[in-house]
Amino acid sequence: MNAAYQQVHIGLIRKAVTKYKLARSSGNRNVAKGYMLQVRDLIRAFKAGK
Repeated sequence: MNAAYQQVHIGLIRKAVTKYKLARSSGNRNVAKGYMLQVRDLIRAFKAGK
């Protein structure tokens, strides 16, 4: 697991979390749910890649 890959992945997770928070605060439940699943998948992939 190289550091560059790790940084990219953490960036992706952070971006997805930001989008999730934005969708949630704007009251868009379905969109927020989609981003939440995306975040979960990203984190799962990240842990698998370690």
